[in-house]
This record gives sequence, structure tokens and C-alpha cells, in this order.
Amino acid sequence: MLNRRRLRLGLDGPNEAQREAAMKAADMRLVRRIAALLEFHHPGHFFRVTVDHGQRLIRIELPPLLETPYSYNIPISLLATDPGLRIVMRAAGEILERFQMPRSRWDGDAYRSAVRAQPFAANRRKGYRVPT
Repeated sequence: MLNRRRLRLGLDGPNEAQREAAMKAADMRLVRRIAALLEFHHPGHFFRVTVDHGQRLIRIELPPLLETPYSYNIPISLLATDPGLRIVMRAAGEILERFQMPRSRWDGDAYRSAVRAQPFAANRRKGYRVPT
């Protein structure tokens, strides 16, 4: 009874598997579209894009500089008024700008200096080494 909308969709019925499959397919289509756009505008930067229609959220990360607890989150509902995904481009640009990385092609030296400039324990897995 948490969400009346979910109750009307019939989550407990036989259509649950079809609904989940349709949501996963929609997630993958949007991830591919966003990834292609980010690769076109910011070539070589390895953004991690996660889309979850269940949570109605797009998450953009730049590992190891910006990861899950601090990712850039965009509600999917904002894309209804933004068919060109300008909000996604702005998010990616802000992430790069935050870490003083070039918006153009990926540069290994700039990436390594941005990783080294972070505090030692910030957003890093145990035993992480900066790529050389």
C-alpha cells in the first residue's frame, strides 16, 4: 500500500515478468543512447552510466573520482522535456570540471593528477593504485 500506482500496475500478477523485462530493455536503450552521446562529446572518458526505471533515476559516475555514494543523479522524468539529453551533457561537463579535467579527449596525465589530488581515502577501493 506504499504506492497506489504500483498496485494498479498489478505487480503480483502474471505480467510482472513482462514488465520487468520491458523495464530492463528500456534501461539498456537509454544507457546506450547516453553512452553514445557522452562518447561523442567527451571521447575516451570512462563514465559509468546506470539507468533504473524502477527508481526513476539516471546515475553518472567517473570512477574512481566520483562513485556511487556521490554520483551525479538525474531523475528520468526530466528527460521528458529534454529530448536532446542536454541535462546529461551538463552533468558530465560538471563532473569533468569539478576534477579539472579537459572536456575534450581523455588525457592520461590529467586523469592521474586528478586522482592523486583526491584525499587518500576518497572514493577508492581498498588497494586501489592510480593507473600509470
